[in-house]
Amino acid sequence: NLGGQPFKPRELGAFLLDMLDILVGVHGAGVRHCDIHARNVMRRQDGNFVLIDFDVARIVGDPGDRILKEDGLEELW
Repeated sequence: NLGGQPFKPRELGAFLLDMLDILVGVHGAGVRHCDIHARNVMRRQDGNFVLIDFDVARIVGDPGDRILKEDGLEELW
């Protein structure tokens, strides 16, 4: 559930497809979120879901495996 209400089957399917699209975009950009859980998924007013809180995200292949700390990154996906 999200927001205290259980998903209906059709809503659950839409949620899972949105999350798959988000993760494909994030990973395709070379970023690993590293902290996916219910509190880091939000529903926007338009009904779409977004992944937030990239504080511990890592850039894939970065020689120092540095932590990504760029403000606003979550707005890209």
